[in-house]
Amino acid sequence: MSQSTHQALFSTGTENSLRAPWAAEHQATTFVRAIGLLSFFIAIVLSLAVKPAIASEACLPNAPAPNTTASPQEVVKTVIDALRDNDKANTGIATVFCFASPSNKSVTGPLERFTAMITNGYGVMLNHAYNYVEDMKIEDNTAMQVVWLVAADGKEYGYLFTMGKQQAGEFADMWMTEAVVPIERKGTQGLGI
Repeated sequence: MSQSTHQALFSTGTENSLRAPWAAEHQATTFVRAIGLLSFFIAIVLSLAVKPAIASEACLPNAPAPNTTASPQEVVKTVIDALRDNDKANTGIATVFCFASPSNKSVTGPLERFTAMITNGYGVMLNHAYNYVEDMKIEDNTAMQVVWLVAADGKEYGYLFTMGKQQAGEFADMWMTEAVVPIERKGTQGLGI
């Protein structure tokens, strides 16, 4: 081995010309890995430190809350019963918000905004006289059910509930409300069923 080859492979000097040909590539790879690990740890710290407003903090103590054992039919019943039994403190609406999926809450939340949306746009659902449901249709992680409410004024109102089984995060494997859309019976304006 020549003197210059020996120096290039084993030098501890700081000049790049004296380093082995793979040294620069190794440094770059090490740097990229370090940045990747740093990014990973920052993401973990932020996910632990910053809880989104869509988490379960809207659920009232001793009130129904999402869980892995509730079927989509049970969740729809819980939501409808909460709307029927809503009180002046809007505990029914808070229960409905608790069962809203994270993607739903990201559009309709926080709770104050959700409450205004329900009272102004879906007010006939509150304190309705009675309700009945059609058969639920379930496919994979999505369930749809038509619910008919008879409001205090005696009129009938229909809603299509879309439920989703959450796939990850705090609510993994829990059925939650993705959307509620007003409908009308076939032959009238609106969405037919």
